[in-house]
Amino acid sequence: MLEYLIIGKIVKTHGIRGEVKVYPTTKDINRYDHLKWLYLEKTEQFTRYDVENVRYHKNMVILKLKGVDTREEAEKLVGGLLKVDRDHAIDLEEDEYFIGDIIDLEVYNVNGVCMGKVTDVISTGSNDVYVVNGPDGEVLIPAIKQYVKQIDIKKGMMVVEI
Repeated sequence: MLEYLIIGKIVKTHGIRGEVKVYPTTKDINRYDHLKWLYLEKTEQFTRYDVENVRYHKNMVILKLKGVDTREEAEKLVGGLLKVDRDHAIDLEEDEYFIGDIIDLEVYNVNGVCMGKVTDVISTGSNDVYVVNGPDGEVLIPAIKQYVKQIDIKKGMMVVEI
């Protein structure tokens, strides 16, 4: 399992006072309301930032990070991944998983044949969809019990019936 969980990606700056626009990779966008600090990973640098302010615009998060006060400073952060350590992550319900833990799982059908790896998770509103890439190309698997029979994060695998 990952030590840190990706909660978003900075996609662009917002305004002239150092705010950044974040594409959230968490199911509950309001989890940002409770963030006091986070880590930013960009070009192999890992930096902790205190969160000054959080607001929302459509399906995006607008963040003001302490010490980032100009558009030019914010531009240097674009493309960076926002992370929290697992100890400060939100609690999950049974059969819920962090997207970062699902990415790169090996996917097998119920007959034990490897179909590939999960390369992305698409949030559709009603349920997530796992994007699996393998030797037969891309397969989309709805993240519901009808299709996903088993997920074992520790073993790095998922079993599906499609």
